[in-house]
Amino acid sequence: MAERVAPAKGDDSVILAGVRGRGDVDRALPDDLERGLAIARAIREPWYRCQSLALVARVLDDRRRPGVLTEAFQAADEQSEPNRIVTVASWPLEVLAELGPRDRLRRETERLMAVIATEPHNLRRADGVAAVLHRVWVVPDVRAVALGPFLAACAAGHGWRRDRLLRRTAQRLAGIDVAAAIDMVAMIEEDRVRRLAAREVAAVTAIKPPVSR
Repeated sequence: MAERVAPAKGDDSVILAGVRGRGDVDRALPDDLERGLAIARAIREPWYRCQSLALVARVLDDRRRPGVLTEAFQAADEQSEPNRIVTVASWPLEVLAELGPRDRLRRETERLMAVIATEPHNLRRADGVAAVLHRVWVVPDVRAVALGPFLAACAAGHGWRRDRLLRRTAQRLAGIDVAAAIDMVAMIEEDRVRRLAAREVAAVTAIKPPVSR
């Protein structure tokens, strides 16, 4: 794992350079892959370097993509906080979910679940798991790897941000598992948000919304 460094505090120039670099990478792709890759590798701020390398990896051929994805995951690992590592690592993870290989997708997802398990803050843990969960959603067996930790983190937390994560995920879950989506809606603590989520699940599944508590 790459050496973890604290995010630069008070050095807005590094962050702004990272934002600009990511934009330059996006504009270079897909016509000038080499320029995009060179820009991405030169970004000092690991958050934006990871995102930029993931952008490049998506349009590379199968031979070169694995190495650039490794660079992206290594950049993510330079973050000092579990939530930040996992959240930004969801960018290259999404590339794996779309393009494979599936065995590496599962390995990286399991590794990131181990990283986020060390996050002591319940909401940050739920937020990090949610980032992974929604990036790998299209791959059922890998989605299952993240869904359990997501539910556990939400069960341990409270507040509107946690309810928002549950609402978003329940709506998506309704398309594949109605009963699980209804159970997820029931976890939402704020009455208004729970009613909204119930209606959204009902709209997806064409069933009657569950009775409010």
